[in-house]
Amino acid sequence: MISGFIWQFDPLNEILFHYFFGVVVDLAVLYGIVLILKLHKSEYATVIHSLFLLLIAISLFRMGKWNDWFLRGSTPVLTLLSLFILHRFAGWVREHPGWYKMRVAYPIVIFLALGLVVPISHIKRALSENVITHSLFPDKVKFKPYPYDQYEDFYQLGKAIYSQQEANQFVGQKGSFYELYLAR
Repeated sequence: MISGFIWQFDPLNEILFHYFFGVVVDLAVLYGIVLILKLHKSEYATVIHSLFLLLIAISLFRMGKWNDWFLRGSTPVLTLLSLFILHRFAGWVREHPGWYKMRVAYPIVIFLALGLVVPISHIKRALSENVITHSLFPDKVKFKPYPYDQYEDFYQLGKAIYSQQEANQFVGQKGSFYELYLAR
């Protein structure tokens, strides 16, 4: 299994580039929203700061070829942070009926809208690259579904499509991190 701190992997320059734009910038934007909405002074300040520290800790360790740990570990933390931010933003909108005319509202709305870019691109891709669009426009749409039905289990599929190492990630082997800590 691939695991370790992010600085232990190559190519380090590429990893640090993605880390900076995928983690540092995102956390700075989120914390900027926290500051604008004054959540850092709210009754939830300790929880919010703890969530940020947890995100930083999760982001420094890599587990799995595609860093499944970060994806699965950060999702619940980001969901909680988003709920705090949206709850406070809704209250802020009620407190300021003409909020959309205020200068401080533009960065908040822009930051919240920027958070939709990746999910919308995933939805767009799913709607444009699928079995139906491929059958209607075979020259324009290249789509090849995973042959799930041709293999006995996910392990065999992973081994055939990706590699032995990636297939091993998803097997509960004796003494593996999965068996010791996650499967209980």
